[in-house]
Amino acid sequence: MSSIVPGFEYDIFISYRHNDNRSGWVTDFVNALQEELAATIKEPLSIYFDKNPHDGLLETHNVDKSLEGKLKCLIFIPILSQTYCDPKSFAWQHEFCAFNQLAKEDQFGRDIKLSNGNVASRILPIKIHELDDEDKAIIENETGELLRSIEFIFKSLGVNRPLRLNEDHPQDNLNKIFYRDQINKVANTVKELVTRIKNQTQDSQVKPSSSTPASGAKDYKKVKGSFWEEIKQRKIVRVASVYAVSAWVVIQIASTIFPPLNMPAWALTFVVVLVLLGFPVVLIFAWAMEVKHESKIQNTAQTKKSFFISWYAVLAVGLILGLATLIYHKYFHGDKRGESIAVIPFINMSDDPKQEYFSDGMTDEVLTQLSMLSDLKVISRTSSMKFKGAKLTAKEIADQLGVTRILEGSVQKSGTKVKITVQLIDAPTDNHLWSKVYEEELNDVFAVEKKIANEVAKQLDLKLRASAQQSVATVPTQNSEAHEYYLKGRSFWNLRTKESYDSAESYFNKAKKIDPQFALAYSGLADCYTFNTKGLAQSDAIPIARSYALKALQLDSNLCEAITTVGFIQSHFDYDWKRATESLQKAIRCNPNYPIAYAYLSNIKVANSDKSALNEIAKALELDPLSPSLNWIKGRDYYSFHQFELCKTQLINAINLNPKFSLARTIL
Repeated sequence: MSSIVPGFEYDIFISYRHNDNRSGWVTDFVNALQEELAATIKEPLSIYFDKNPHDGLLETHNVDKSLEGKLKCLIFIPILSQTYCDPKSFAWQHEFCAFNQLAKEDQFGRDIKLSNGNVASRILPIKIHELDDEDKAIIENETGELLRSIEFIFKSLGVNRPLRLNEDHPQDNLNKIFYRDQINKVANTVKELVTRIKNQTQDSQVKPSSSTPASGAKDYKKVKGSFWEEIKQRKIVRVASVYAVSAWVVIQIASTIFPPLNMPAWALTFVVVLVLLGFPVVLIFAWAMEVKHESKIQNTAQTKKSFFISWYAVLAVGLILGLATLIYHKYFHGDKRGESIAVIPFINMSDDPKQEYFSDGMTDEVLTQLSMLSDLKVISRTSSMKFKGAKLTAKEIADQLGVTRILEGSVQKSGTKVKITVQLIDAPTDNHLWSKVYEEELNDVFAVEKKIANEVAKQLDLKLRASAQQSVATVPTQNSEAHEYYLKGRSFWNLRTKESYDSAESYFNKAKKIDPQFALAYSGLADCYTFNTKGLAQSDAIPIARSYALKALQLDSNLCEAITTVGFIQSHFDYDWKRATESLQKAIRCNPNYPIAYAYLSNIKVANSDKSALNEIAKALELDPLSPSLNWIKGRDYYSFHQFELCKTQLINAINLNPKFSLARTIL
């Protein structure tokens, strides 16, 4: 099969040292390339590949005459090995150097300017070994430019060999490349070169039309001047210039009037995007209008006038629609899908520092109440607690957590009374949206927490999720003493030490004993036994954990924490991934702001080689961005799917968040 370009013998010439094909590597490469080209380029390309040394260009042949046919090709692919770059070798002297000279002298030249403006050589090197500096210098001296190649190299400690199609341990390759991807790169590069060469060939074959233009009408000959000249004739440049000036004026006006109107921060961005998107639309419209007017051979003055009126109308209508959309969303619709909030740990204003557990507990429970609001992203406790006592502005905290609102406050507990002060802050502007002081009896603390959540919902125009209706209507416990024991238990649990785990279990048991209907107390005990804080045998601890979690769900069927614990047990101890997935998905429906459920779901999907695991852990990190363990899980997921650079970045992030987090170092 001859070349797709007349006058050429082949489209591609494969040059190599025959020693490099003793294992069949070059043959496999050519076969893989032919398959990839067939899937990449519509027309079949001819490839010269000397499978049999006796049929090739040998020293006993008339080299010049043979090369005249064989090397008359569009693209030359040398297989660069440790032996190829030998000035005495046949492949180097009579193929590489010969083609380099021939290509410079033919109608296309060796270097081709691609459609994107970049320049590429018709010599497309494939490197199968790391080359010595001397060999690289030989190539660069011959071509007169730096060596740029597509690598097929498997490199590890003490190893420098060609990359195989099917590697036994591809993850061990320090170059982090895969054969299939590299073959695709070669095919795409060939496509770019061939496409450009074909276009140059077609352009050179087009001849000017001999038709005579009709009187009173414009007649554009098929090839009369350049494309740029025709653009100018059609007034496209003038339209683009006028549009650019008008767009600049519109943006300046918007940036001036939007702040006094209290338009959202994204409003100006919306206008800029709208103007940018309108630019190609106006150009296409201008071109179409010009053609239409030419076909009707209208009066020139009328054409110009109607033409400019039309595109100004398009711009004006577009801007009016854009502004109307902004105003509608701002003042009428109240679409709050972008709302997000972080609850900064409430300050303990009591005289007793030991009451810190109570202010922290109030923070957690208000956060839980906010999680029940629809379309609101709530940052988890792990990340929010890192800002306890921090001397940062609301905007600085919000930037680190990726939220738009901050809720902060203080708690003062005295006897049976509690005073809670809260304020809602708009993070980008640091403006206080709402604040209030609540003074109530301890028995009414749950009602206060609900009032705070309802007030935040009112300020942000949000509604309660349908799945949370039952949880909101239920008071966890009517006993303030049981509630305090539970808060102390959670406070000790969050310290994550052997001694604190023992204290946590003790307080959870006290809460359960005082109020046997207190679901959260059972959920706390389930956590203690799930993570075996007592050091029991797994066969003893897990049944106890399961019974406590199921008891919690018997008392509150929508308790997200207990549902998640059941899902964890089903996946990590029962290995029942189907039921575990159902449990964790239910937990997420009950509370879409609970990151642990997403993390456990990610674990299941990784075990089943499901790449959507990355989506689950990404959701978890969005809710808890400063968690070292979640950053480690995402790094582990990247490692499982051979995305090693992303894995390294994620693990380093985990270590930066907690330098003592040794688990992250096990993969690095």
